[in-house]
Amino acid sequence: MELEHLARNAEYGIPMTVEMEKEAETMCDYGRGLARKYAEKGLAEGLEKGIAESLEKGMQEGMEKGMEKGRAEGRNEGIQQERNSNILGMLREKIPMETIARITKVSVEQIRELGKLNGVL
Repeated sequence: MELEHLARNAEYGIPMTVEMEKEAETMCDYGRGLARKYAEKGLAEGLEKGIAESLEKGMQEGMEKGMEKGRAEGRNEGIQQERNSNILGMLREKIPMETIARITKVSVEQIRELGKLNGVL
């Protein structure tokens, strides 16, 4: 203990009694405790804020991707419905299935199936 006392005395240039040394150590412990407490509090608050911001950003990005996917699927469905409507119209006009297949890039088998499902064939 005496060596530590001498080391602190030499480090700070302040002569200290054993009682002063104990009080200084207590204050340092208290300071370290406060620093730890507020560091932990800051970390917890930072984590909470970061998680909330990440969730909000993730939800926004997810909604945007979902809406884009929905629009793309809707466009594809509309294109498919239009194609089917055109094929059925051509079948009603008695256009040969091979010609319809060549124009629409749909197989003869798919055209036949569509015609049967819709009562055209």
